[in-house]
Amino acid sequence: MMTVTVTGRHIEMAPATRRQIEKKIDGLHKVLNGNAVSAHCVITQERLRVNCELTVHAPGDHMLVGIGRHPRLITAVGLALEKGSQQARRLADRWKSRKRETRRQTDVAAAMAEPAAEGAVRVIRARGYSVKPLDLEDAILALDQQPFLVFRDAETERIAVLFRRPDGHLGLIDAGA
Repeated sequence: MMTVTVTGRHIEMAPATRRQIEKKIDGLHKVLNGNAVSAHCVITQERLRVNCELTVHAPGDHMLVGIGRHPRLITAVGLALEKGSQQARRLADRWKSRKRETRRQTDVAAAMAEPAAEGAVRVIRARGYSVKPLDLEDAILALDQQPFLVFRDAETERIAVLFRRPDGHLGLIDAGA
């Protein structure tokens, strides 16, 4: 449950207006999938303009801040909420993508950790692997973070595979030899 605090400085707010502001802020709580910790809304009156500063504290020390200025109180609150909800959507999307990445990583790790049933070897077909013409020096540079590299030898036009050996050296398989 999120704690919502609405503070009015130099302005009188009716209880109904305060409840309406709290209800709008609860909508922001839903955008964050119920993960918001607290929200503080400070409303000030300066001459003929109302300023609304909304601060929402989300888990992981994330602070979402929205400021709205308008002659009407509810419009100023709406502007601040719109800025805060944009930040909340970005943060929620970031959380979702991180969850997807960790889920993918655990799926891959589980698939690699599963021992194959006796006699059943799975073949996973890779699609869209481009074979580029390279010379050996360029292939070594392109191997940087990959376990292997399939390339077409620029001199002989034959397919070759460059890979990292367990002893730390590089291995080369020339398919035409």
